Amino acid sequence: MAKKTKDNKEMELERCVNMSNALIRAAQSLSLSEKRLLMLGVSKLDTKKPPSPDNMAVSITAREFAEQFGVSLDTAYNELKTASKQLFHRYISFYWDNNQNFTQMHWVGQATYRDKEGVIKLEFWHKLAPQLFELS
Repeated sequence: MAKKTKDNKEMELERCVNMSNALIRAAQSLSLSEKRLLMLGVSKLDTKKPPSPDNMAVSITAREFAEQFGVSLDTAYNELKTASKQLFHRYISFYWDNNQNFTQMHWVGQATYRDKEGVIKLEFWHKLAPQLFELS
């Protein structure tokens, strides 16, 4: 586990994940690496702004991932690359409107891993916006 410093504690306090109950239930089937990547990505969304293509895209570095989850930098590189590939193929299924409608959609519309830089850019599927933004 990473050594807890004042900066890490402040960073932990700043991270907030806002998701609908349907997304939380759907995330239960993800691997630990996928959950970590997803939650770190969602925590970087500015949900106070209206959803837009630019506002639904986040970049995560291997260093940031390593510090957040207390893993080595090598582990972070591997987990980012693997989890981004897996998360791209994962989908969400849920019933809504009193179980009258069934919807399936992907978590991310695009995942770009820059190998030499150890950076992943996740672009969340735009249809997820109501499940991530302006929740009450």
